[in-house]
Amino acid sequence: MNLKASIAASVLGLVAGVGCSAAPSSPKPAAGVVETSTTTAAVKAVSFASCTEAKAAGYHDMHKGQPGYSSKLDADGDGVACVS
Repeated sequence: MNLKASIAASVLGLVAGVGCSAAPSSPKPAAGVVETSTTTAAVKAVSFASCTEAKAAGYHDMHKGQPGYSSKLDADGDGVACVS
């Protein structure tokens, strides 16, 4: 086996996990960091006629861009609807 083939075999062995005695570990997120998934989940469209209706469904303090937010529910126009 020549040097290139030997190096390639070593690299492929490491990639495949050959010769590793411990399973690879996932890095832990830093304190205060929230892990999120890299897949995109379908977000169900949510709308409410009033903040009373939204709060009854468990929604409050909805920020602009979040499900359930509507400018008609944002009384002071600060980007947060149905403030509790």
